[in-house]
Amino acid sequence: MTTASNASARGNHYTAAILALLTGLLAAASTPVRSAEAAAAPETIVLKAAHVFDATGAALKDGATVVVRGDHIVSVGTAAAPAGARIIDLGDVTLLPGFIDAHTHLTLEFQKDYYHFIYNRLMRFPAEQALYAAMYARRTLAAPSRTLAQQLAAEWEAQRDVVDPAKMPLTRLANSIIDGVIDAPSMVALEVERYLACDLVFYRAGGPAGLVMRQAKAWDPVLAWAREAMGARFLLAEGIVFVTQPAQTLTAASSAIPKHPWRLGAVHTITTLTGSALIAIALAHGALSVDVAWAAAHVDEDWNMQFWGRDELALEHRAARFSEMQAAAAVLEAIN
Repeated sequence: MTTASNASARGNHYTAAILALLTGLLAAASTPVRSAEAAAAPETIVLKAAHVFDATGAALKDGATVVVRGDHIVSVGTAAAPAGARIIDLGDVTLLPGFIDAHTHLTLEFQKDYYHFIYNRLMRFPAEQALYAAMYARRTLAAPSRTLAQQLAAEWEAQRDVVDPAKMPLTRLANSIIDGVIDAPSMVALEVERYLACDLVFYRAGGPAGLVMRQAKAWDPVLAWAREAMGARFLLAEGIVFVTQPAQTLTAASSAIPKHPWRLGAVHTITTLTGSALIAIALAHGALSVDVAWAAAHVDEDWNMQFWGRDELALEHRAARFSEMQAAAAVLEAIN
């Protein structure tokens, strides 16, 4: 009887010890998980101030709080602080939103030879410098049409937490035109003319028949428009062997290149994106839509994808280029 009781007691003791051990192991195992969860959860901080200016109106908000979670401002107002938030009372101060230092000097303009530029500026009379300042300010602030100005403003308005130039194709194009086309339009036009001498639509595949038909369907209407609208009769070639185009044909086609610097810049962009000055000029004159022009420029690529599969990375790059194409088309549409 005593032996049984002792055995039972020892059994209960062992059972309790095992349960304690398991409980400890479970607790130890769960601690890192809770710690990881705590580390992953961003801290919530509430900033209290006497006044807050949130840029939504002219008036200050008295007694407002700013709730910050991690690196994002969650809310600005007078709501109660979230549970568990760390409260920082700033006292009798006025909170302002962060400002980006995006100032510019409208009376100046960047030049590669800084010292020469400064010397010239110092040598000018104030009235002369004022004339230059007006020109610089116009380049910085003035778009050639209200529609284009509104589209540029919309691109900037869409930038929120981060200003991402990759998502601002129209702004990038505008900067390129202002910096690289307005002062040297003849050089940019010459670039487009060089494409005319060896345009994408001149060089056709010898086979297979399906590709030959696709090229003809996409490119022949462009050549027909050039022939009817400009009197430009281009010669075609099979393969990649260069064919010299008639001088009068090149002269006729070159005359259709836009003279307006913004339209010229847009045509130059479309030319480099598509590999075809004729497609760009046809788009500028309303003979093609943006989608048709883009499809015509990718006949060979689309044919290869049909048989060899899609390259997702290449398609991402293509989508980025198409956004640039759309920006150039927007310039052409906004400036007639």
